Amino acid sequence: MIFEGRNQIPYGYGRYGWTRANGKTWHGGQDIVGLDDLTVRAVEGGKVLRSRIVTDKRDRTWEWGNYVTVRTASGEQHIYAHLAERLVQVGETVAAGQALGVMGNTGNAAGGYRHIHFERRKPDGKTALDPSAKSGCANRVGTYGAAKIAPLSGEACVLSVGPASAGDVATMRALAASLQVACRDAGGMLSIGPVSPGDQVAVLTKAAALGLPVSASAAAKRIEIATPSLRVRTGPGTDEFKQVGSVKAGERYDVLDRCGSWYYIETPALDGWVSADFVKLV
Repeated sequence: MIFEGRNQIPYGYGRYGWTRANGKTWHGGQDIVGLDDLTVRAVEGGKVLRSRIVTDKRDRTWEWGNYVTVRTASGEQHIYAHLAERLVQVGETVAAGQALGVMGNTGNAAGGYRHIHFERRKPDGKTALDPSAKSGCANRVGTYGAAKIAPLSGEACVLSVGPASAGDVATMRALAASLQVACRDAGGMLSIGPVSPGDQVAVLTKAAALGLPVSASAAAKRIEIATPSLRVRTGPGTDEFKQVGSVKAGERYDVLDRCGSWYYIETPALDGWVSADFVKLV
């Protein structure tokens, strides 16, 4: 698709082949809006044939404003018009998905709203082809593609997922294993990570498909026990998780995970969860 995330054809006159003025005006492309992204990307790789803006109104291409034309390996010409900014130069080789420009409304952009006018032509550069075969958008008003999912943090963090059913827990555990990150289950509440920003997207995508809520918390680096004796439990809570041992005032531990107001630590003798209310960060 031209934009990452959701691509939309908002108006009927943005369809390929639309006519007005008793059929005298014909729309040779699709007018597509990026709902989640402004970056215009090549739908197919090739070589940049044109990257320019025409201001002389005797040349009909002035209506395109800033535009880029890419000649594909098959010889087809793909035109990306009304750009606010062009990011490639003539002669440059581009790959599918590479940024070509920024969505805009330069030239004679129909409706005045920001969008990309995308055309597909035969190698002669004149004969129009249906652009929907390449754009990923059907030739009708609608929204296409899935919403773009961004990481919750720009740094590695722990993701809390759930509550989840036994089946969903198994699915998320399998994903964590494939990403080679830790996954701990505390009664259907999962703590996954720490996970990198890229892996966060994978976790968020899977969780969204399962309908599971996700939140992020940056794990503290190190804590010091601030009470004479602090119970260590099997999970992040008091009533449902039994005590497996205790730690003493002044002892320091690395935090391996976090779930709400509980920290997961590992000692030479045991590992488990301690309440954040009785520790201090160091």
